[in-house]
Amino acid sequence: AMTLAHRTPPQRYAAYCRLPATDPPTRPSDFTGGAAWKLGSDQSGDPTIDASPAELFGVTGMSVDKAWQTSTGRPDVLIAVLDSGIEWDDPGAMADLRRKVHLNRGELPLPENAAHQTKPAANPGALDPDPYDLDDDGVFTVDDYADDARVGDRNGNGILDPQDLILAFSDGTDADHNGYVDDIAGWSFLDDDNDPFDEVSYGHGTGEARDSAAEADNGGDLGVCPNCMVLPVRVGDSFIADSNLFAEGVVFAVDSGAHLVQEALGAVNNSAFARAAIEYAYAHDVPVIASAADEESFHHNVPSANRHTITVNSVTRFADVAGLTLSPPSYLFLNGCTNYGGNMAVAIASSSCSSEATGRASGIAGLVISAALDRYDAGQLVARSIDPTGNVHPLSANEVAQLLTTTADDVDFSGDRSAVFPLPNTTTVRYASQPGWDQYFGYGRANAATAVAAAAAGAIPP
Repeated sequence: AMTLAHRTPPQRYAAYCRLPATDPPTRPSDFTGGAAWKLGSDQSGDPTIDASPAELFGVTGMSVDKAWQTSTGRPDVLIAVLDSGIEWDDPGAMADLRRKVHLNRGELPLPENAAHQTKPAANPGALDPDPYDLDDDGVFTVDDYADDARVGDRNGNGILDPQDLILAFSDGTDADHNGYVDDIAGWSFLDDDNDPFDEVSYGHGTGEARDSAAEADNGGDLGVCPNCMVLPVRVGDSFIADSNLFAEGVVFAVDSGAHLVQEALGAVNNSAFARAAIEYAYAHDVPVIASAADEESFHHNVPSANRHTITVNSVTRFADVAGLTLSPPSYLFLNGCTNYGGNMAVAIASSSCSSEATGRASGIAGLVISAALDRYDAGQLVARSIDPTGNVHPLSANEVAQLLTTTADDVDFSGDRSAVFPLPNTTTVRYASQPGWDQYFGYGRANAATAVAAAAAGAIPP
């Protein structure tokens, strides 16, 4: 397992890439299309809502672009995605994720490439080089094996990806003695083996990983925390899972050094093991970001209905509701495929129901943790814990929850619930939101900029 001695020196991340502090923010070239309204801080341009406090003055999204002026995440922040696994055979997905998948150096040999064994010292005497980081970019990724003759394109998908490392280096031994044989790049609890491959191509887990941590500025999808890393953990063939497999995945994620668990699941049961696993994560300062599920209903979804989860649902824009244009042209309509209820934390700007909301919320949590780690590295924050892998947890799970909820923008349409749905003989009113917390929007729509700024300033709720 990675030890403290093997951690990439934090100085490498102290000035990690972020957007310049301009207003409006300068965005990477692929901050366009479907993600722009969700992640942006721009007003809509429609005077109907831009002057309305109830409409949050027409700001379309969660101000993630402004949060990126503080942090775009850190590669030592690990998001465990418990879902249907990952599609190694999807070239588009791999373009976004192959360099984002966490590799367990405890199960891997050092990369070999005779031409690059002697690396120039960028800062002589300042940093000890990481022998696993062969290309010296500050992050241990599959690209460090790009010229390793032992690897190659083992799965025949035309690119180097983590499954190639699984195929090349699985030797049937538990080299890091953590109880999981050859856990090189995640684990499958559905098949009880070391390859979290989504063999039925359901794609849900791949989408979840992209929503939270897809690589930025590469022409593909854009994750909210584009410099966080992902640990793929397969707990089902789809987002429907046995809660005991979910529980095994949580324990594995915590013991593997994850900083947070991302689960957009609906379990068919709610075992004592599942509840205990969430408490295990909570006790080890690992928040569980959970989906409210997708029936537009007031009912419990598990695992999210258990205590000590951070449950999220979806708010969406007027043009994305049932394919029909609603009026007013709001970006704060409760999505027609998202649940609500007494355990809601925050609502997330998204179009693909509660699942996308879970991924986007996990990305925001990753940014918050990254900003807190920057503060820890500067000696301005005491760590909550350091886990056996050497990963620092700068915040408790509850502190992450409070940072998300206390900085959210309150959604309150109690003064005017009118809306028009373009179907004949149809009368529409908005859900009965109220000042402060309510069952439909929790504490409001998440505001990534204010949450990350609070973490960066050390304004941590008790």
